[in-house]
Amino acid sequence: MKKVEKKQLCFVGLGALFEATFEQLVCTFSSDSYFIFDNDPSKWGKYFAGFRCLRVEEFLSLPRDICIIVTVRDFENLAKTLVEFGFSDINIASFDRAEWSIKKYIKFITHTTRGNRLTDVSDDLNVSSCYVSGSCGGIGSEIAHYFAKKGVRLVLQSRSESKLLALSSQLRALGADVLTAALDLNDENSLIEHCKWIENLNFDLDLFYLNAGVSLAPSKGGFFEGNVSGWKETFQTNVIAQWYLLRAVYNRSLKQKNSIKCFVATTALRKAPESQAYTCSKAALDKLVFDLRDEFASRGIELCSIDPGWVRTAMGGDKAAFPVNSIIPGAIFAAHTKKPINVYSICAQDYRGLTINQAIDKAMLMGVISNIDK
Repeated sequence: MKKVEKKQLCFVGLGALFEATFEQLVCTFSSDSYFIFDNDPSKWGKYFAGFRCLRVEEFLSLPRDICIIVTVRDFENLAKTLVEFGFSDINIASFDRAEWSIKKYIKFITHTTRGNRLTDVSDDLNVSSCYVSGSCGGIGSEIAHYFAKKGVRLVLQSRSESKLLALSSQLRALGADVLTAALDLNDENSLIEHCKWIENLNFDLDLFYLNAGVSLAPSKGGFFEGNVSGWKETFQTNVIAQWYLLRAVYNRSLKQKNSIKCFVATTALRKAPESQAYTCSKAALDKLVFDLRDEFASRGIELCSIDPGWVRTAMGGDKAAFPVNSIIPGAIFAAHTKKPINVYSICAQDYRGLTINQAIDKAMLMGVISNIDK
């Protein structure tokens, strides 16, 4: 990324994004005077990466033409507040969480003046069939219900046969054609047979959501209390089973003419020793997606991870920050467009509360998807 020189510069937002990309931020922007600020009063006066966080009165005394770099994912409200304060040079850091890197910087004025220029794509879903693993969990069920309402043929996997039966009845009542496969992804023979079944289905599969995953109690999957069997179970489900499923997706591409979009559920959870097996397994899964993306693209498969955020499910718990339906449209907007995906990971909560059109527009602005159709 080309180095930019600014007389004065202030980074606003001192969370995980700032921490993970600070060196890149400083290497990209050269300035005589660096400032940092966060709207959390508990951070005022404290030092981060060698810089003291300004207090609000100090921040508001800065020149209104100072270059501001917003280093938070959910930037809209913050950037609008900065405009209301009279700041004129506001820039947004477009961030790829899978790589922990800044992809580009965007002038906020561009975002505020783009308007509603997209055609209505809310019913323009060029998808006939979709596979969802872990379909009876909160996130998988939400995705399955969404596509059932759109008339998409569904192929669903879950460990529980009874839960699959109940879910498939709900989805058929919405008018969807549903195939089911009940199996435990920890059983190697069942997993192998399931992948062969996926490869040999006699119709094209346009979408895959590899959503199945486990996060065990600290006594099994934690750093301090965990045990070998718990860590093995976590990696079997979250990594090894995903490897087998991804290979099945790859092999399907050799047999069908239609292109495929494949999304793999991951997480941005960091520094959580009580869930260390889970976070390490998801880091390994990120690596798998990162390394395979170009190879899959050569076979007409768009491979991308999706971070749903901390949502209220059986795994996420009642104290999670967001309801499970907040993953829509972030988890599904890419299925509504032929525009190529430019990143390794999509954060669903970045699009919380938006329409499909607005989500696609924001994704194009941030460089998540291309401006040009394939």
